[in-house]
Amino acid sequence: MKKVILAIILLAAGFVGGYYSYEPIYMWKLDRRLQAKYLDKPAPAIETTTIDGLPWRLSDTRGKVVLLDFWAAWCSDCAVEIPTIKKIYEKYGSRNDFVMIGVSLDLEREPLRKATIEKGLPWLQLFEEGKKWSNSAAVAYGIRSIPSVWILDRQGIARGVNLHDEGEIFSTLQKALLK
Repeated sequence: MKKVILAIILLAAGFVGGYYSYEPIYMWKLDRRLQAKYLDKPAPAIETTTIDGLPWRLSDTRGKVVLLDFWAAWCSDCAVEIPTIKKIYEKYGSRNDFVMIGVSLDLEREPLRKATIEKGLPWLQLFEEGKKWSNSAAVAYGIRSIPSVWILDRQGIARGVNLHDEGEIFSTLQKALLK
């Protein structure tokens, strides 16, 4: 019941704020568009920076299953999804064949850094100062709404695109890890 009430509040807030991305029909079309373009295809290359300003490339993860979590500290829907992401990290984070990466769409470094500490998010965070939606990874992956979870297999093929449901995230990840 609490999830339903929260969903109604978020939906209303989206309409009041004029954010079309919360419209269910739009989200369905977005999911279908992303799946048609990316699912079961090589994931776009990412060359960006970490929260600490260090260079980072997706190609360096080849041979590992990758979970990309597009999110932001200011995103209320992302906050709702964090417990699921933390469960995944607790279960798989110590595996040598798995890497979990947050792709932050925050504008500034300090709110992101503060959120990762307060929420206990120990995995790698990618960040581009001042970019928000024009973050190079978000652009490459067609991200128009967050949170958005992607799962890439060991060969860099997108096996999960714009996932939101906890069960779907876990089952897609487990399948990728078994291959």
